[in-house]
Amino acid sequence: MKKPLRRLTILLVLFGSNLSSAQTIPNMVEFDTRGKMTFNYAVIAEVSHEIQNGTYQGQIEPILQPLCFVGDLKNVLINKEVKEDIDSTLYSALEQFPTKLLSFDQFIERIKNEQVVMINEAHNRIKPRAFIYSLLPILKKEGFTHLAMETLAEGFSNKLTSSTGAYTNEPMMGLLYRRAVKLGFKFINYDNGAQNRDSMQAVNLWKSIKDSTGFHKTFVIVGHGHNMEYYSSPGEKFMGAYFKEISGIDPLTIDNMQMQESSISSQLRTFHDFFVNTIPKFIDGANFVIPPINDIYICLPDTKFEHNRSTDILLNGERELKSIQVKDTQTVIVQQYLASEINQPSDFKSRVPTDQTTYIDAEHKAYLAFFPHEKYIIVMRNAKNEIISSEKY
Repeated sequence: MKKPLRRLTILLVLFGSNLSSAQTIPNMVEFDTRGKMTFNYAVIAEVSHEIQNGTYQGQIEPILQPLCFVGDLKNVLINKEVKEDIDSTLYSALEQFPTKLLSFDQFIERIKNEQVVMINEAHNRIKPRAFIYSLLPILKKEGFTHLAMETLAEGFSNKLTSSTGAYTNEPMMGLLYRRAVKLGFKFINYDNGAQNRDSMQAVNLWKSIKDSTGFHKTFVIVGHGHNMEYYSSPGEKFMGAYFKEISGIDPLTIDNMQMQESSISSQLRTFHDFFVNTIPKFIDGANFVIPPINDIYICLPDTKFEHNRSTDILLNGERELKSIQVKDTQTVIVQQYLASEINQPSDFKSRVPTDQTTYIDAEHKAYLAFFPHEKYIIVMRNAKNEIISSEKY
């Protein structure tokens, strides 16, 4: 037992190696005359087409987030620079290590009695966001009243617009936000980008979840590793650890992104490959990594594609893929907006699409995900971000 334990202890550093702060989304962010943020999706959509056609000359790695925003997960996953192969020699260590596995019901049982639950997501993936989307009704049923989101901007409102937050402009995160609004969650903005960012996040969060009546049951969505409880030195201390010290509350921390199919770390991809194919995907963190960094680790399955679209956008059957005929050859992106959110042409600048794709097949069709019983406006844009056609469905 000593050898596998030693190897897994050494792998501790890998869980901090892929936790860089959020990238700036290049070229997509614009501001109107009132200083309101808008997103020019067509800028990166054109790059997406260049990658698809094999004419793009730049590096893929720096633009993974923007590619995710325009629905190009094919290139997010396929072109990620994987430096090492899966290390299958770790399998024997993992097989001997006493990993405690949780069923989904046990996972929910751990969550429901907690006061504060923190889960992370990757800014260049929709799979973790789709999983969090599925949790929201369960959390509401179990008494959670507040949703804290790292992405929320100052002055946000329940009306989802391009200024609500940076990452809520990505369609899946936008759907997550809309669902939380419908469920009646109260939102908390706790990240103002100040110096000493993680400690200030913890202070702001703590101030927002307590009042004269007590503590609000709060679900917190962080980016990357900000919910980590363990740190080896003060310079590596994240918001999760600060919050625990400031509040006296030990939050339940959930890692929802490290062991993923596209991790640049061969060891983490090895973990993903081992757990996805051999055991359930909810892992108790108590014995899994020494010392423990998070309380629970989630290992999500590999992405599946239909018509070049990730099936994660279907939200476990809530939506269905439909083909949209693309008539104009200048189209670089096909977008889907809720008809109820578009009352005038300017709304196309401020509202967030519910789905979008840069993939147009040989028959000039694009595939979008539709909720039943919703009305949509399908928009096609050229490389200048001009709307060249729109149609109501």
